[in-house]
Amino acid sequence: MFPTICFYTLNEHLESIKDPEYTGKNRCTPCTLLNISITITISAVLWFVGPLIAILFAVLGAARVWQKGYLVPKTPGLTKKYLPTSFLRRFHSGAIVSDDSTARSGGTMGSPSASFEDLLTEHDVVEPCSDSADLCLTAEAEQLWRDTLSNTNELSSELLRKLYPIVEGEYQVSNTGGTVYVTTGDTVIAHWISESAMLADLTGASVLERLLPMWNDIPKDQKGQLLISLRPFVPQCPRSGEAVEVSEKIVESCCSYSRELVLKCTISGDIICRITT
Repeated sequence: MFPTICFYTLNEHLESIKDPEYTGKNRCTPCTLLNISITITISAVLWFVGPLIAILFAVLGAARVWQKGYLVPKTPGLTKKYLPTSFLRRFHSGAIVSDDSTARSGGTMGSPSASFEDLLTEHDVVEPCSDSADLCLTAEAEQLWRDTLSNTNELSSELLRKLYPIVEGEYQVSNTGGTVYVTTGDTVIAHWISESAMLADLTGASVLERLLPMWNDIPKDQKGQLLISLRPFVPQCPRSGEAVEVSEKIVESCCSYSRELVLKCTISGDIICRITT
């Protein structure tokens, strides 16, 4: 009992002396690797001066990196500024991030991947915009989606079964901390960032069911990813029919800067998706 108490006391003390700015969940992995490399290099040079000096420097350097997140001051800022973005992204979950997930079919959010983009383009769901190099819904897809949205004011079993054939009988919709959950019994079927995001995906499934001949043969996980890729194209806000606006901000992390685009309903402010590039 006593050794256990001592261990936890020591652990709490060690955690308390760490600098939270660049350690723990805020630790910048590229910066840490860079500083460990610097520590090893200097220790190797000092070995020729004296092994004890080299070992002492290595221990103190490693302790400094553990406590502060770096050995050389301002390294995190220099890492963020000068290391290539392609290198920094290797240590993150990807260039596109979202805080919602469609039916356990993946929580990654973003613009269409190459394969999804090709599929949507091939079957006339999206096409190059007339006034830019971006993609836009085709006239047919946009009208079909608007009609579906106009006729959909709430979640229904029919909509759910387009993605989740297992849904039979009663289900529950709850909003916890801004996240919308759909459950049946004790099983969570899906969750979304908002009700608007949920209805955008489920009505989008109705659109793709009409336009993609192979829709029923696509695995559920890929359907979810395809709908997440389609969601930024939603032509209007579900339920209210209000316009969708895009806001942009620069997000700073421990290692880099990124650009976050937020699609939301103009009046209600309901968030439809977040795209980070």
